[in-house]
Amino acid sequence: MESNSLPLVRASSIIRRHRTSFHTLNGRLILEAPQDLVRDLVNLCDGTKRYEQIMEEIGVKWERESVERLVGSLFDQGVIVDARSLDRDIWKAVENPMRFPMAAPEEKISQLVREAKERHRSDDQYCVYESQESPLKRLLECRRSERNFSGESVDFQSLINMLWSAYGEFEGPDGVFRRTSPSAGALYPLMLHIALFKETGNLHPAVYKVCYDNHGRVGFKSLSEDIDRVARAYLNPGVLAEACGVIVVSGSFTFPGEKYGNRGLLYVPLEAGHVAQNILVSAVECGVATLELGGFADALLAEALELPKEYKPLTTIAFGREGGQVGKFDKNLQISWAVPMSGRYRPSFSIASAKVIEKRSWSNGRDSSPKLALIKAVAEAKEWAACGSIPDLVSAPYTRLESAVDPRSIIRFHPAQYRTKGFPFSPFDENAEYAWASGRDYETGEQVRILADHVYFPYFPKTPYYCFANSSGCSAHSDEQTAIETAVLELIERDSFMIAYLGRLSCPTVNEETLPSDIRKRISDLREIGFEVWIKDHSLDLAPVAMVFVQNQGLSYTKCASCASFSLVHAVAHALSEVEASVLSRLQNGQPTAIKPHDVGSPLEHGRLYASKHYFRAADFLVRGKESVSFQEMGSRASRSWQELMERFTKNNLRLLTIPLYLSDEYGGSGNLHIVRAIIPGLIPMTFGNRQEPAGMERIYRIGKEFGGKELSYGELTKLPHPFE
Repeated sequence: MESNSLPLVRASSIIRRHRTSFHTLNGRLILEAPQDLVRDLVNLCDGTKRYEQIMEEIGVKWERESVERLVGSLFDQGVIVDARSLDRDIWKAVENPMRFPMAAPEEKISQLVREAKERHRSDDQYCVYESQESPLKRLLECRRSERNFSGESVDFQSLINMLWSAYGEFEGPDGVFRRTSPSAGALYPLMLHIALFKETGNLHPAVYKVCYDNHGRVGFKSLSEDIDRVARAYLNPGVLAEACGVIVVSGSFTFPGEKYGNRGLLYVPLEAGHVAQNILVSAVECGVATLELGGFADALLAEALELPKEYKPLTTIAFGREGGQVGKFDKNLQISWAVPMSGRYRPSFSIASAKVIEKRSWSNGRDSSPKLALIKAVAEAKEWAACGSIPDLVSAPYTRLESAVDPRSIIRFHPAQYRTKGFPFSPFDENAEYAWASGRDYETGEQVRILADHVYFPYFPKTPYYCFANSSGCSAHSDEQTAIETAVLELIERDSFMIAYLGRLSCPTVNEETLPSDIRKRISDLREIGFEVWIKDHSLDLAPVAMVFVQNQGLSYTKCASCASFSLVHAVAHALSEVEASVLSRLQNGQPTAIKPHDVGSPLEHGRLYASKHYFRAADFLVRGKESVSFQEMGSRASRSWQELMERFTKNNLRLLTIPLYLSDEYGGSGNLHIVRAIIPGLIPMTFGNRQEPAGMERIYRIGKEFGGKELSYGELTKLPHPFE
């Protein structure tokens, strides 16, 4: 700290002998130091004494050099601050993500709005006068917040006019240069940036710093083409989806602080408000729709704009052309966004969550583009909801349906499992009447009948359950063929994982030095925050499969994810993004409630099991093994194209069956999406729940021998619920 600084202990403290606990906005800090020394520091560092004076007083009793190091460390940790710049420290309390968030319910928010109107209308009892008509009055009357943009671009001159009105400089009649907004002490501590999402004039979509000269002109300095990074900084990036761009007003408390001290905490936001109002009024004049937004993660936005350290984003204004009204389906849709940061961790993608039915779990979408993340989340939400939209089914015994597919070829349990206490399924009875869904053989186009237990969830049959369905092998896409291929690759990915897990296969580890540089960077980011990472080649005989396994022993946490793809880069990157999203959730939400294996039923409960101290290392065998392969060698025995995969299906007598799924109109309908479920009899299906592994499937034992080199028995299969979530 500087010798003339005014040290102030800002953190609350609990002192017990040689152990002191400080509580700051950034969390809790434990200090091991003599309690008398800590008490002396707390008493002396009250914001009224200069640093040098404190050191002289405390140096009489304690060794000065050691105390200086301690004070410096406490300053770095935010326990001690300089009272002269207290405004910058206080500002941290209003930054997003908020450390002390308010979660007011919708009813309370509506009530607050009503009370605000009533509070101001209560002044009507006093004498009131009409304001005079004027161009300014008409502009102000037309100003409103527009939440729906059309996606059209704003003309270049309108953009220039709005930016000039914000902070433009000009020479007044008296020869003095001024700006369009007032500034305390004429210090002008603000800076403007624009993230342009649509091409406007000769400006391409990019992030620009806005520049002004003293002749009333506006210029742009290009900083980055990563506009998605700016969008990801918003708590609800969806509001920017069809906007032309967003203007960001940032400010520094340093410059006003040199004149006004901590009073700058008032003056800087006031000035930002003047700038914002100028933009909003100018936009009305230009016929541009606007929406002022304060819901952003301060650190993420500052990083996306490459702001100097002393500058903070204060307010932002989205702008564009006015759009239409929200459609019918949007009214059924619930959307939530995760803030892509926790402490120092910054995954490079947005996470959108969506659902169209209240009782369904949230569906997630991830992408570097928030717009695409939302599209993926909505598609998965419709996909999951369609799995519960059950059409008219055919009821008949298996023996009376010529086109019926034997359910035991799709999933088969070991006879011993039926003797397990609490096992929820009954053996298939060929003569009992079951309900059957209609599907098609992908190769021949022939109609087939598939047991409804395999297709729909939640599903409540009249006969005893043969099995439970889940979302594995379901996909929604605007192109039907893409939906089918995606569903098939998901089945292959999960087949590989189940075989590796149940049979404890030793799969090759991918040499990290051979991975693409961006993937290596993402792995390095995870390691920097305490997570170990392994990339495994889970490819078997069908398609390339990458499995990513992460673990943090300090957090008692393990997560794994797989992806099958004909593109090795996509396979690794997609699986990695799944674990990154889970890591982010763990860091943000803390440790979930512990669960025992016999209580595991849902996919989320599988994740909870491996987030507990007793079980988080139970699947470590998945990353053991000395064999290593390069990234380029992954999946060397697998097919590398859809056509080759279909040829392998034919060669190995594997049938691809597809069942169309439809979302009811009650929940918005399927829209332009093709929603399909793929089923491949013979592959190992992913199952969830304790002791519900498909242990009667022949492929587990055959592939286990072919790739693992040993005969397997049922007793040797892994019985603990797997870590796949």
